Amino acid sequence: MKIEFTREEVEQTLVNHANNIVQTGEKPFNKVDCNYSYIPATVSVVRGTQGGSSMSIIILDLDNCIANDEWRIPSIDWNETNPTARYHTYHGLAPFDEIGNTDLCNALVPHDIVIFTARPSFYEAPTAEWLRRNGVNFSALFMRPNNNHTHSKELKRMFLNALVNDYGVNPGSIACAYDDREDVVEMYRKLGINAEVRKIHDTCAYTRPSNILIS
Repeated sequence: MKIEFTREEVEQTLVNHANNIVQTGEKPFNKVDCNYSYIPATVSVVRGTQGGSSMSIIILDLDNCIANDEWRIPSIDWNETNPTARYHTYHGLAPFDEIGNTDLCNALVPHDIVIFTARPSFYEAPTAEWLRRNGVNFSALFMRPNNNHTHSKELKRMFLNALVNDYGVNPGSIACAYDDREDVVEMYRKLGINAEVRKIHDTCAYTRPSNILIS
């Protein structure tokens, strides 16, 4: 099924999130100062349907797997103790990423593409728009529930369970799962899924740099 968002709805959703919705203690989020004029008239979020797929499937991570997030990593606010607040600007800038590892996600890939990302689902509309704009014809998009801080490895294990149990996908039809994290790839392998580490860069978005002091 498809859920469509207008350009105005995408922009207003991001503005509402930045200004009104999420607060951490006494510190509200500031609006991310971005130009959303590139957003098309409608954005479609394609979700998988129950009953399985006739094609084989590949599972792709987003950040540092096919989306080059390295330039966004300095925007992470390490002074924030709440992960939602810490990564808000980082996620808000994602629509401006360059695509990477295009051999995994271009139109010649002979598989259904399923996206597993630890980005919060609040950013679903701009994430889906970025995928569409970069020619990634995905069949399903799994995103972290808002205000859920489960470790990425366990989160993607949950996604995999949902893919199999809720969407009727046969694990044997999963050709490969790609992620930039070794621990996530190891999790897939332990569950019998062929998996491979694919990353664009070596800068970690989950570890505070040693040269940044917490105030």
